[in-house]
Amino acid sequence: MIKWPCKLCGGNYYSFKDMDGCTNWDCEKLNYDVAENIQDDIENEIHKRLGFCGCGAPEKCFILIKSILDLKIKARSDCKNDINTWYSDYDLSLKELLSKNVDALMWIVEYLLDDKHITSHGGNVSGSWLDDLEFKELLDVHCDNLKL
Repeated sequence: MIKWPCKLCGGNYYSFKDMDGCTNWDCEKLNYDVAENIQDDIENEIHKRLGFCGCGAPEKCFILIKSILDLKIKARSDCKNDINTWYSDYDLSLKELLSKNVDALMWIVEYLLDDKHITSHGGNVSGSWLDDLEFKELLDVHCDNLKL
């Protein structure tokens, strides 16, 4: 996807999949299909790439994931090629970010388990049930043997 200012009105001009055009309703370059569908198309693509279903609180998760990616970019540009500084600064910042977003983190774990078919759910992913007993048994054995 590409987004840039519309040359005519300065609004948002998008090119995404097979759609392109301005989303400003007052612009002569307005593309009604883009203006009406771009947000839904973008959201559907994000859901698909992350493996999220449509229930729960995906918006909180999107914001947390965006913040993590922004943090990665910032930490990398701030480190000045010192990998040890990058790791320590990033880890500290990530822990702080995650501690402030426990709800979103909970939803991400629920979506992950659902996407991998370890759990299943009816109306809401937070009410899911264990569906893959073999995986749970494998995890039990593996975790029992971990030396942490």
